[in-house]
Amino acid sequence: MVLWAFNPLAIYVSSMMGQVDIVIALFITYALYLYKEDKLFISVIFLALSALIKPAGLILIPLLALHNFVTNKKITESLLLTLTGLGVYLLGVLPYLGSIAYSLLPQATTSLISSLLTPS
Repeated sequence: MVLWAFNPLAIYVSSMMGQVDIVIALFITYALYLYKEDKLFISVIFLALSALIKPAGLILIPLLALHNFVTNKKITESLLLTLTGLGVYLLGVLPYLGSIAYSLLPQATTSLISSLLTPS
């Protein structure tokens, strides 16, 4: 295990090739730890930060809020958790919403789906 951690190829692939999954795992793991320690709002902020790297962490925000509602029966706190997490995510995405990539996204998605559904 130690040899693999210091393997130059592993370091190159994980850092130079854009493999940032370990950073997402760090944020999600820390968020779950904070949630366990009852630091709920800081937890969803770290989940939102992980979602800014890759949207995989975004699904955990409402799931943690739902778990909080089931265990504590506080609907307002659960809604605030969801809004806090999504708000932090939207604040991070907001500067890029006017870019050309976001304006082309619906067209690209529609053409991809139609090309997959049309028999050739």
